[in-house]
Amino acid sequence: MIKQNDVAVRHLYALIYAGYYSAAIQELDGLVEADPEQPRWLAEKLGLLSDTLRWVDFFAVQEQLRKQFPGTAEAKLAEALTPGMPVVRRLHLLDAAIQRDAEFVKLYYYRAQTYRLLNMEYQAIQDFSKCLELAPGYYEVYLWRARTATACGLSHAALKDLMTYFVSPICKQRARIYEEIITVLEQMKKLDLAFEIIFNKHTDAMEGWDGVPDGQQNP
Repeated sequence: MIKQNDVAVRHLYALIYAGYYSAAIQELDGLVEADPEQPRWLAEKLGLLSDTLRWVDFFAVQEQLRKQFPGTAEAKLAEALTPGMPVVRRLHLLDAAIQRDAEFVKLYYYRAQTYRLLNMEYQAIQDFSKCLELAPGYYEVYLWRARTATACGLSHAALKDLMTYFVSPICKQRARIYEEIITVLEQMKKLDLAFEIIFNKHTDAMEGWDGVPDGQQNP
């Protein structure tokens, strides 16, 4: 069982939810070593490796999960994240994983993204909302729920999530981008267009960023 109040666990999830992926992977390596019978740490690492496209390490961790923890929610997630997995098959795997562990936040995140690929936006919003119910500090989810809400015509809900996201620590690392985004939002005449500008601007700024604040990168 995961001890959510453990200092190391709280620190880990603070890193993940704030977008400090490289530091989170290092923390996970330590947790795996300290608790080799807990599949959650391998699954969390697998998700970060997938999100950052580190495929060599991804396949090594995926195989480890399959061999050591067959039939678990973590093993189902490992299969679901396989590159090229058919979307409907991925959805079924994530459904099965959630049945095994309804408190694993990342399962809802990945299922929400899968629903988006299937144009099932309202189901995606429900899963993004479940992520935030379980982990209110998972800032990236506010951005994704806002984008999905915009596609559904839920402009006011999207704006609320955007404003929550843009005052979060992950965005405060990008103050210049934040200021430009607020300028766009203040115009508010075409929220759909504004959102696309905001999302693309943020994505461009974050591409290749490993979560280290500006000025603190290693030489």
